[in-house]
Amino acid sequence: MKTIALLFSKYTSRLNIKRIIEFVILIYSGFMLYSGVSKFMNLLDFAFGMTNSNLFDGNTVFFLSYFIPLFEIILGVVLLFKKMRIGALYALISLMILYSIYLAVFKYYAVSGWCSCGSVIDLSLTKHLIFNAIITIPLVITVFLMGKEK
Repeated sequence: MKTIALLFSKYTSRLNIKRIIEFVILIYSGFMLYSGVSKFMNLLDFAFGMTNSNLFDGNTVFFLSYFIPLFEIILGVVLLFKKMRIGALYALISLMILYSIYLAVFKYYAVSGWCSCGSVIDLSLTKHLIFNAIITIPLVITVFLMGKEK
């Protein structure tokens, strides 16, 4: 039992927690940068996916098709600055929750359409909701660890 406690304390040292936080931040920063750039590169598909869902009117789609990728790129960059990191993490968690709500509404109420989020992997809407939940968990844990670190 003493060995397990010693091993656990080794991996939860302050230095290791900082490394874990930095690793998670770099992964999500890259994820946001990729997602935003991918949406800009396929802007017509991204906008058409929102239009085709019948959830938004044309003006809203036009605004969102530029705002969302720009916001993702800004978040990806801001995550790299330590002084703004916690705010960016909260914004990213909020974005993931809003996107999950959009997917749920899209899944149950949209007449037609598909997800055009620019993802690397092609997922059904149900699997996409599960994927969003799974990738949001490390963000919440990171915010918690950053709070404990202070």
